[in-house]
This record gives sequence, C-alpha cells and structure tokens, in this order.
Amino acid sequence: MPDFLRCHINAFTYLGGVPEHLLHDNQKTVVHVHDPGGAHHWNTQYLDFADHYGFWPRLCRPYRAQTKGKVESGVKYIRGNFWPSCPDVATLEGLNEALWSWLGGVANVRIHGTTYEVPMDRLDWEKESLGSLQVPPYDLSMVSSRRSSKDSFISYGGNRYSVPAAYALSLLTVREKPEGLLEIYAGLDCIARHDLVAGRHQNVVDPSHLEPLWQALKNRSVDEPRPRVGPRLGPEVSEPQVEVMSLGPTLRSLELYEAFVQGEA
Repeated sequence: MPDFLRCHINAFTYLGGVPEHLLHDNQKTVVHVHDPGGAHHWNTQYLDFADHYGFWPRLCRPYRAQTKGKVESGVKYIRGNFWPSCPDVATLEGLNEALWSWLGGVANVRIHGTTYEVPMDRLDWEKESLGSLQVPPYDLSMVSSRRSSKDSFISYGGNRYSVPAAYALSLLTVREKPEGLLEIYAGLDCIARHDLVAGRHQNVVDPSHLEPLWQALKNRSVDEPRPRVGPRLGPEVSEPQVEVMSLGPTLRSLELYEAFVQGEA
C-alpha cells in the first residue's frame, strides 16, 4: 500500500497539481467490494489519502473495459518504444534516469495519437484545472502493534529493538517510516527510535534503555549478602587440626586381666 500511494504522490508532483477525479480499476488497494448499487466497501486508508489531497475516487464498471479509457495503451507504448531503446543499466536509479531522458526527448514532445497534441503543451493549460499541492506530504508510515518482552525488546521484521525498561511487557505502537526509521510509541508518546536493520536475528540496542536494569542489578548485588557455602580457612590457620589415633595393638599390665577374672575390675 505505501508503494501504491507513493506512486500517486510522485504523479501529483510531476503534474504540478491534483486532478479532481481519479478513475481506478477495482484493485483491493482502492476498494474491497464493488457494489453495483453504489454502496462500495472502500479501502479506508485510500479514502483517507483521497481526503488528504482533495480528490474524488471513482471506479470502473467491473468486466467493462470501455470504462477504463486508454490507460493500458500507455503501457503498450512504453513496451514498444522505450524498452527497445533502453540502454543497459544495473540499478533502479539508472533505469529512472534513462526513462526521464526518454520522456523529455521522445514521449512528451511527440504528437499524441489520440489528442493530436503535444503532451507537454496540453499539460500547460490543463494545469489550471488541477488542485493545489500546498498540503503536507501524506504520512506513508506502516503502523502496527507489538508487545514488548520482559527484557524490554520488541520483535519487528525478524529483528529485536530495545525500548525503555519501564515499558517492558507493554502493548506498543510501531511506526515504520519510509526513510528507514522505526518509531515506537506508548500512546501518543514516542519512547524509542531506531534505524531499521537488514537481515534477521539481530538485537538493536539503545544503551540508555537498559541502564536502569543494569543499575538495579548492581544495587542488588551490593545490598544483599552473598550466601556462604561452607567454612573458610583464615590466614591464621596453617594446617587442619586432626587427632591421630593409633591402629596398632595396645599393651596392658597382666595385673589388670587378673583383677578382671577375680571380679575386682
């Protein structure tokens, strides 16, 4: 959806204004259900986008190609004229540069086959009918919800991003911005910002988020006595004190045995 809306913004910027009506085929990014009676189930984000720029969305009649105009002819024209002359490029930026050159030198200065006018000349006087672009850019951020873990992280896109320790085990709102920034909100308050990282299974940590946890662990280790596992020998004890008992025979006087026999012992 953000890419679809970004293409609209790019078109408005190139044209220098916003048309009064936009006619769409019945794609899901615009309408969920096309009701022949007129009670269409619109995509709510697209309606919000239309309201922001001030145009009225309209729908083609299903299974009736005549209501689409000749928009698909432009695709055929690009395939038959631009692609055969396109130089070898290795990046999207290079492709866009080649396309801009072709538009300015070929497509927009020819005599159009339907209007019999030069497209750039036609645009000059049609601009007077376009709506103003003097509005803030539409926010194309992707918004979702995440619950933070007990160690103060949220999971997003296969990676983990830290949040302040006070927001552990909380339901938070995550906003991914087009410029590659991840913002995390508790209600209306932005509590964390991170640069999005590529790949998976990475931990992105702001040290200030976890500082209260480390401090609490340090304080607990100082205040609580360590458990003793057994007696320890001090420096004054040089060797264990052991009573040694002899296991050899014991010598006794014969008078002792004689007294025992006579019952005197």
